[in-house]
Amino acid sequence: MTLTGLVALGKNGMYAKLEYSQSMPHFGSAYIGIPFEMDSIDGHYYKVTFQCGPIDFQVIKKTSTLEYIPILKDKTKLYTNAQEFEVDSLDSWTEDNVPVFNLQIRDSNGLYNNIYWYPFTIAKYNDSRLNEFPITVIDICKYNFKVNDEPIDVYVDSQNKISIKTPEIKRGFRGGVYYKDIYELEDTIPLSNTFIKIKSVNFIKNEINYEIIPKSKDQLWISPQLIKAIGLGNNQKDGYLIDFFGSWCSPCILGLKELINHKKELYNKYEVITVACENNSNDYPKSKEILESIGVDWNIKYEIIGEGYNEEFQIRSYPTYVIINRNGLILLISNDVKDLLNHLNN
Repeated sequence: MTLTGLVALGKNGMYAKLEYSQSMPHFGSAYIGIPFEMDSIDGHYYKVTFQCGPIDFQVIKKTSTLEYIPILKDKTKLYTNAQEFEVDSLDSWTEDNVPVFNLQIRDSNGLYNNIYWYPFTIAKYNDSRLNEFPITVIDICKYNFKVNDEPIDVYVDSQNKISIKTPEIKRGFRGGVYYKDIYELEDTIPLSNTFIKIKSVNFIKNEINYEIIPKSKDQLWISPQLIKAIGLGNNQKDGYLIDFFGSWCSPCILGLKELINHKKELYNKYEVITVACENNSNDYPKSKEILESIGVDWNIKYEIIGEGYNEEFQIRSYPTYVIINRNGLILLISNDVKDLLNHLNN
């Protein structure tokens, strides 16, 4: 497990991003305790109560141990889920070997949520006495499934939002297929040899209800969520044309001039976007100047190479032209503007 990013104060607790790890039962976000009740003797805290997102924790310091008692929002103490640790043990734990504990709580809607917590934190409080009472709570849990022997990881958070990952398939655009990091219910999910759509998840029976999505051999990939990923919105034209361009790329400039010469035909069929790809943001003005001089008046998005659409589509050469119909079928991927114009004319 790796905790990353700055710790920031949120309305439900201190917040830090968690990177996904195969060895941990969660990913996403964590609540790092906000102390709201401190009991002390001679200036030394012996009991601190923390607000940790969906639950509170009371941490009691004894002679050589710390006792952790989870507390519901109605002040009910869950003594059966309490844990006690030797202080020396806490000092030896790191992000990689700290034990993780699970408990189940009922929310305001009567639904049960799984809470993961551990006696560790990356927070450093201004009041150094609080650093002796480490606590972090995660309210996202993971369930493991298999489809055709391929692992499917399903995550659910305290709001019962479901996220889906395919842990053995890396994100990117390969072979006409767009692989994402995270999917939602009803998304088309590409596996190695088939596509599926998860309709529902039964966490009690540990079952998923899914359907196989037919794939035609002569189609690259029909992907409704690809349209959402592009962020172009809905339109009534035939589809979308994405032009990956760089101000440093002579073929990109020549290709754009060809597109301008066929602007009327393009506008009749496609919603067009040029993705201006640069090595750093200082080059954006140069891109803008070139695009304006050529006469580009459609959507323009400025990106650093290796980020955004570049990364999503795994673009490695420029220019690259991608045509997608409005149902999400990828019709063309090419580095040659002639292929684009031939497709347009046909």
